[in-house]
Amino acid sequence: MNIKKTFYILCLLLVIIIAVTGCRSSQPEIEEGEISFLVSVDFDMDEEVFLAIGWIYEELANEKIYFADAEIKINEIELSWVKDFSWYRADDLDLEPNEEVTIKLSHSKVGNLEETLVIPLPVTGLTVEPDLDQWLDDDIDAILSWDDIGADIYYVDIYIHNEDNKYVDSYTIVRTPEDTSYNLKNIRDRLFEKYEEGYYVTIYVIPQNSHRFPNLKGIFIASSYSTNVITNK
Repeated sequence: MNIKKTFYILCLLLVIIIAVTGCRSSQPEIEEGEISFLVSVDFDMDEEVFLAIGWIYEELANEKIYFADAEIKINEIELSWVKDFSWYRADDLDLEPNEEVTIKLSHSKVGNLEETLVIPLPVTGLTVEPDLDQWLDDDIDAILSWDDIGADIYYVDIYIHNEDNKYVDSYTIVRTPEDTSYNLKNIRDRLFEKYEEGYYVTIYVIPQNSHRFPNLKGIFIASSYSTNVITNK
């Protein structure tokens, strides 16, 4: 895996972790000895292909024990164990938005799990009023909005890069289908210092469908991508 792709996947994991945290919000905290798992199908915006990541681990007092003996499949394509990252991965999946994906996870700790999800259609109608430069300069309301395309949830991913296109910082906001807008003024202070240094902001909205398993601490995820972005580059 090259450095650029490794970095992208690590950023992607930040979004996935938010999804897992959200799935626990209405459930008890994980206790020692409990099993947690995740399988996620996502779009790599740099390589413009779908990929899949998965893991399963046991929560102990001071550490997590990741299992390397699970079987995880996406449409019967088996994910490979990556020892350096303690996860399973499959790259360059032949998938498209609005396509069904069947996710399977088998392990002695959870049994045989299977669920079919639909990869959401890309978000459309992404706009911000006024533009990003005016918002950052004047500290005024700036409403980011997009069309609800029927996804379970939306992740607003805000990335900051320098003039050499190197990653500086990021921020993720979670929105429900009932509220497909966000006032960027809420996070202006976090971005302004870096913006003053000449860095630029890029905003994506990523739609996601998911399935949570009753009585288990786990989730299957299928995400898509933005067909358009907001940027002041």
